[in-house]
Amino acid sequence: MNRQDPRGFLGDGFVERTRATYRSRAGISRSYPVQYVELSSPREARLALTRPLLTALVDDDEAIREAVVDLLESVGLPCISFESAEQYLVDPRRTDVRCLILDVNLPGMSGLELHRCIVEAHDGTPVLFLTSVDDPPVRERAMQLGARIFFSKPVDSALLLSGIQGCLTDGC
Repeated sequence: MNRQDPRGFLGDGFVERTRATYRSRAGISRSYPVQYVELSSPREARLALTRPLLTALVDDDEAIREAVVDLLESVGLPCISFESAEQYLVDPRRTDVRCLILDVNLPGMSGLELHRCIVEAHDGTPVLFLTSVDDPPVRERAMQLGARIFFSKPVDSALLLSGIQGCLTDGC
């Protein structure tokens, strides 16, 4: 191990865990974990920063957006929120999203349509639905598209956090 470099070799490859800073909508800077993938050299590892543990929420209800963002940021998970699917699709940060929370009923493109677009693009972002639509055919369609979890509002915050953590750790 290079004594001047606090990171080191583990096994056959180089691994680094560090923290990065994310600035929230309110201008508050928060630190969150990022991971380097295991590679054969320190130089390759420094160049191979994987996507940060960023969650995105698409919901037309401002109160839900604020509550979920506050909940996630309170446990150190950065979250960005959008009022519509179209806003999400044009945002450059969407490439950093590791977990996407969708409402079914959105203005314009629905949450199910957005999920279909993500699947067709082979994006690989895990999707959770958080919606007031508790309709079995809608739930079945979402799960057939590959949704990880389908929560009905209101949802227990611990249950929601557990589902998000599952996507962040197992999703990519």
